Amino acid sequence: MNKILLCLVTCLAASELNAQVSLSATAGTTTGTYTTLMSAFEAINAGTHQGLLQLILLLT
Repeated sequence: MNKILLCLVTCLAASELNAQVSLSATAGTTTGTYTTLMSAFEAINAGTHQGLLQLILLLT
């Protein structure tokens, strides 16, 4: 439970940062690039990217 809470807090904090987010998935749309972490998670929640997901953050 603590790991989930830490992940959630980290994601919320990171959503305010400007970043280049590269995303790859095994189903749905398999690749994507987003300017914020929040927009990447919105696409994931909308079902655009499915299966196993990998997110790479390049913070600026």
